[in-house]
Amino acid sequence: MSDTQQWLEANDNYLAAALAWLRLALRRMAQPEGSTSTTLALTPKQPMPKAGHGLLGRLGRKRKDLKHDETMGSVSDEQVRTARQAMEVAERLDPPPALVQLGDRFALSRFESEILLLCVAMELDTRIAALCAQAQADPARPYPSFALALGLFEEPAQAAAIKDVRNQAVSIAVAAARDVIAKKMTAADGNALIDSAIAEVDAKLH
Repeated sequence: MSDTQQWLEANDNYLAAALAWLRLALRRMAQPEGSTSTTLALTPKQPMPKAGHGLLGRLGRKRKDLKHDETMGSVSDEQVRTARQAMEVAERLDPPPALVQLGDRFALSRFESEILLLCVAMELDTRIAALCAQAQADPARPYPSFALALGLFEEPAQAAAIKDVRNQAVSIAVAAARDVIAKKMTAADGNALIDSAIAEVDAKLH
């Protein structure tokens, strides 16, 4: 098997793992608190779009391991975590999976990348539409929404934005402290100033 064939196979495995995690996360969000079972209204199995040279062709060529039998009981947080870990293991490719490469190219945050996965999943897995409607408790909304993403993913936009601002503020504080250090202070005093600047920024952002 050539390197390209190996990567394509691994890319398919990553995509299958990502979709499995997403389905479980949607089911977990849809079920009432404390419920013991849930039944999904699944759409009939449909063929995967044929591989091509476009985006969908690169993201995933087949879904041989996507089964339409997810009508079992409730989904636990542990199941969702385990599925996410499996996705993260499958993500460790060199070069990375196509969806990860796309996120890197556009400098997407984890939250933004997961929104991208949610949107792409609508084209790759016929169950996602029904799961989106159930997760939003509205049969008329069988599609992703920003509100759905905020409730579904662990790192919402606000948390991601705060993290970005904190990182930028810390970088600015460190740069300013270093400038002062270079001009007026000893190494020991300079290190103390850097630590103080970072602590002050972090305190203001909480």
